[in-house]
Amino acid sequence: MRIIGYFAACLMAVTLFATVPGAETEPAASDLAEEVEVRLVLIETVALDTSGNTIPDMARDEFQLTVDGTITTIDTFDVLCESESGESASVGPRGVVFVFDYYYLAMKDRGRTLETAKEMMRAGIGPNEQIMVAALAGGLRIEQRFTDDPGEVVKALERMEYDSSLFARDLSASTGNEYFDDLGTLMDVLAQYDGPKAVVLFSPVLSRGDVKVAQFDDIAERAASARAAFYPAYARWMQAPSPSHGLRQKEGGAGGKRILTELAVDTGGRVPPSTNDLYVALDHARLDLNCQYAIGYRMEQSEALASHGLELVSRRSGVTLNHPARIRFHSDEEEKQALLRAAFADPERFENPLVRAVVSPVQPLSRKSCETLYALHFPSPAGATGATIELVGTLAREGKVKVEEFKRQVKIPEPKSGDSVPVTLFGIHALDAGDYTFTVTMSSPDTDHFAATRVRFEVPPAPKSAAFIRGPLLARVVTEGVRIRTDQEEQPGLDDILDDNESFEPLVVHEVSSADALLATWSACAGTKRVPEGAVVTRRVTTEDGGSVHELEPIPFNPEGEDMLCQVHLDRVAGDTLVSGEYRFEVAVSSPSTGDNLAVQSVPLRVD
Repeated sequence: MRIIGYFAACLMAVTLFATVPGAETEPAASDLAEEVEVRLVLIETVALDTSGNTIPDMARDEFQLTVDGTITTIDTFDVLCESESGESASVGPRGVVFVFDYYYLAMKDRGRTLETAKEMMRAGIGPNEQIMVAALAGGLRIEQRFTDDPGEVVKALERMEYDSSLFARDLSASTGNEYFDDLGTLMDVLAQYDGPKAVVLFSPVLSRGDVKVAQFDDIAERAASARAAFYPAYARWMQAPSPSHGLRQKEGGAGGKRILTELAVDTGGRVPPSTNDLYVALDHARLDLNCQYAIGYRMEQSEALASHGLELVSRRSGVTLNHPARIRFHSDEEEKQALLRAAFADPERFENPLVRAVVSPVQPLSRKSCETLYALHFPSPAGATGATIELVGTLAREGKVKVEEFKRQVKIPEPKSGDSVPVTLFGIHALDAGDYTFTVTMSSPDTDHFAATRVRFEVPPAPKSAAFIRGPLLARVVTEGVRIRTDQEEQPGLDDILDDNESFEPLVVHEVSSADALLATWSACAGTKRVPEGAVVTRRVTTEDGGSVHELEPIPFNPEGEDMLCQVHLDRVAGDTLVSGEYRFEVAVSSPSTGDNLAVQSVPLRVD
């Protein structure tokens, strides 16, 4: 909205007329004007009586708003309270977020806390209510996205109960910075969803001395943008919190900031009660979500990026108002960074079906480590003059710190035909055996293009056998494509088998057209037992019942390496070699004397 005033013109006219005798009192016409851009700021507020019950019948003139110590006019006023019939005036679903604080939850309390949350879900959820499950565990983990199915929530909680990277992980050495980074990312995630949200934080943390006021202010501002408020649930089973922990501590107190209390007060939630009954926090959250007031005032756009303190008081006696303590709007760059953080934690929200990722172990280095290929394929957002894409990726081991992070800005060339070109981003990294997550976000400063994807995969230990196969991993050849290595290393086999204008698309679904050229990469390894000299590696395409359709020339089995002897190879099957049908691509190590397979591995392939 724009408000146009004539303050500068009027000031000039008054000055001129005061110095010219006999000047007429009618000001001269002027084209000078000052444009002031303003925005409407909405503050979601809960009104409570002395018994802690919500009040649904407050009027606009019963509220007084103060911004940075100055009484401010309330421009808009909406009541978002559930009616007696159960209908709600709020827009969109109401979200309840279960957050489990593994930084501070004692190991003996983790299972019992999850069990209580499961009991809550088995009792059912309210109408128009959705549940999300998240964990603070050395990084924000979204264990279950918003759902209205309590059964799905119970499944997620059961999975967490048996996840060793959660129940057995000691995070006591973590800093307050890590804790607040995770909370901030959670707010960035929730900002991507419509409707008000209540964050039920299962945590026993009361205070710590290394937390700064600015960290609470940052969470308060992000929570206001996300329409989220904290409802801490004190999760320490053998001890209830002291009543003094429910009071806001003055700055400079010897015990540091009261974390749970400050989070609740600063975001408009409820102060933790003096009990370890976890149901109380959920009951309060649901009660408040069902009755809120949206109070709006107007702020000049030039002030939007500054942080502003908010205070609402009631002119009706005996009423307490819970609301965000601060408000600030973010710059375009801050919004972009928040979006990236949200995409890393909740990539399914940004998934594009045209973005495909594959991760596969390709060459064992020892019994417990393996070189692993990760590849991402997507259409570029290129226009007539090409485009720039920014890629941010993380390869992380479950329950551990990240293994590798890459950030690349890539200029996509102008396409020869069409309005985009296929891009394949790939790299190889040595990984220990275990479970991993590969997460990538991509954005373009030239367009509104934004997408994210996540793949969970396993690197298995090498088996104890005479020989074994890793792969084959299939891909189709893409003409007019761009391929980019993140590790900056050369791969002669790939460069030799592809033309300069060719790339490849890793096949998540093993399906190609008959005209497509097919790539297959694999490794054949000698295990702990001796392999007969003269063994060969055969590769062939077979029917489902094992009949050969197409055979490649056998090659000698010549594994190399230090701790593990392996032979890595890349095959290409020309287009129009296979007709439509159901096949398998097979790789085998064969004995020179008998022709028997010492090791064999195959994957399905469909040709249309």
